[in-house]
Amino acid sequence: MSARSWLRRAEEAWLARVHEDDPAFVPPASQPVADEKLRRAVLQEIHPVARRLGLAAEHPPFGTPVTGLVHALEQVVTESCADLGYRLFLRAMKAYHVSADKPSLVALGERFGYPDGVVHEGLNDRPD
Repeated sequence: MSARSWLRRAEEAWLARVHEDDPAFVPPASQPVADEKLRRAVLQEIHPVARRLGLAAEHPPFGTPVTGLVHALEQVVTESCADLGYRLFLRAMKAYHVSADKPSLVALGERFGYPDGVVHEGLNDRPD
């Protein structure tokens, strides 16, 4: 399955769930964040933890191993949307409990306009 197909399926699943609560909901038109400075900033957050995140995804304590996660995240950031790539990166960091530089991640979240708590809640900020 390609990254585009996976993202399309994820969007369809999300929209189906939202329609359960509000059948009239119409999602806003997508406006990918293609700003090069933001793309570089997201990649700069991914690179220091790339090895640890990749290993955690490939050798999870439970669940199915995932190969190529970091590369896929980088592709989303550079070829699709910096904001989406950042949100997926945060989700992966939380899911695999990989330690992070929380202040740096929160600062980048603020640049995207995320509300307080969205970034840091659930992040592992303890050293590995």
